[in-house]
Amino acid sequence: MAVYTDVTVQIADVNGATAIDLGTELTAVDAPNGNKVASQGGRVLVIFQTDAGGTLDVTFDSVPCPHGREGDLGPISLVASKLYVFGPFTPGLFNQVTGVDVGYLHIDYANLVGVVKIAAISL
Repeated sequence: MAVYTDVTVQIADVNGATAIDLGTELTAVDAPNGNKVASQGGRVLVIFQTDAGGTLDVTFDSVPCPHGREGDLGPISLVASKLYVFGPFTPGLFNQVTGVDVGYLHIDYANLVGVVKIAAISL
């Protein structure tokens, strides 16, 4: 079982007075173990594939919902030199409900080539 690496959530100023500097807040993804984000809803993820020749497949782990929906979101193939925004994620569909990461969104990666960075932002 992988031990997911926590991504610190940056809080956006609801009045727009303070910007989040993605130049300093983006951190490298943990491709072997995956990442986790504390999620109460209203969270978006910014993923930046920084290398011109880079690739990455990202999957957001889901949990069975009360309506019987199952299945993860992904894999989604990210192409080189692009910035992606995902979310917000509905806690009832994506937050882990068992184990040590209850209340967290799990993010898994495959086929990483190059450098990929992530930031989590609370709106």
